[in-house]
Amino acid sequence: MLLYLLLFLASILATSHAGVTTLDDDDVVSRMRHGIGAPAFFFPYQVRLHDHGNFFCGGAIIHKRYILTAAHCLVEKKHKVNKITVTVGTNKLDFKKGTIYKSEKFILHENYTRRAVDLFKDRRKMHNDIALIRVSEDIKFNRDVEPIELVPSDYKYTVGENLLLSGWGLRSINSTSPDHLLMVIGKITNFEECKKSWRKVTTVDNGMICYTGTLQESSCKGDSGGPAVNTKINRLVGIVYGSVDCGAKGHPSVLTRISHYVDWIKRHTESYIHL
Repeated sequence: MLLYLLLFLASILATSHAGVTTLDDDDVVSRMRHGIGAPAFFFPYQVRLHDHGNFFCGGAIIHKRYILTAAHCLVEKKHKVNKITVTVGTNKLDFKKGTIYKSEKFILHENYTRRAVDLFKDRRKMHNDIALIRVSEDIKFNRDVEPIELVPSDYKYTVGENLLLSGWGLRSINSTSPDHLLMVIGKITNFEECKKSWRKVTTVDNGMICYTGTLQESSCKGDSGGPAVNTKINRLVGIVYGSVDCGAKGHPSVLTRISHYVDWIKRHTESYIHL
């Protein structure tokens, strides 16, 4: 499957870049900023999080009992463990599609912090934005439902590294969620340049990495907690932290850096998972 995935992505990139020459910049941003439809079998590790049936964030299966997501997904609306469900095995946003599992426990990073910034009323300074959800029973794996491996703690991220992100986030600030899973092809950007562009929003620290879409795509509301995978090794390298205004020019999107938290993940799942 990995070879097919790489060939498919290569064809997407070639077609997309060929198309850019016939469009002006505004057309490209309008049509491509928030992804393209994802093939049904490409993201077996992708999950939807729901509260009382209402979708609010993404996540990734890393074990038959554990989902990895962003801490702010669980804290923002004060979600309660017994009200949250995890849906697997579908590209559709329809609550009735896929297999539903109940959450049993939330594990937030102990040093997760969030503080309002006056300059950006809807923005927050968030650090250690990572969390685990333990489901109440084993997730049944098949062609459409599989865990994703994590990169090791000593993994070296490189500028230009190809990433594949997926989610049901908004296409723009004022739009509604798509009914079909979308994907974005991106590349890791220079860390220092990203820190500088985000300085009025939050401090981009060593627990984060930044990316830009190959055609200016970005993460948006609803993508939070979703997976970012290295397309060459098919391993999870990040989870969606956020973006400025769904991809404001000059602001790369930010991910929580998985390698920085591998030891934390091991510590809180050691009776279940060995990385």
